Amino acid sequence: IADQARILELQRDLIVRRDKELEAVKTTVQTEMKGYNTVVAKNCTAALAPKKIEAAVREVSDKEDRSRNVIIYGVEDEENEKLKQKVETILEEIGEKPVLKDFGRVGLVKRSDVKTPRPIKFTLSNSDHVNQVLRSARQQGRV
Repeated sequence: IADQARILELQRDLIVRRDKELEAVKTTVQTEMKGYNTVVAKNCTAALAPKKIEAAVREVSDKEDRSRNVIIYGVEDEENEKLKQKVETILEEIGEKPVLKDFGRVGLVKRSDVKTPRPIKFTLSNSDHVNQVLRSARQQGRV
């Protein structure tokens, strides 16, 4: 009976020590979680700041706008040129008839002694049309 009482006492001591160890681990985990939550809250707030979201949306929008542009080089500048007709003629030569949304020459008007023509930039309704135009031009060896 004395041995059994001793075993029970040792088991109680062991349980008390394990409870203390468990409480220490619990306190450590709670402290670390509070620190982790603070870091996450600060970083998420910074990452989702309205200015950052606005900048990201603007960047995506700009990329989409640029993806609808085509630039043609080597077309001579002329005074009083009908640029829309020139672009449409070039597109017809490669078998394309997309709707032009915008068009114009890129760069400053050059001096009369400069012979290099300014590029023509035109915008189509979507990037799929741009890809089709470029594909047709490549197939005919014009790119």
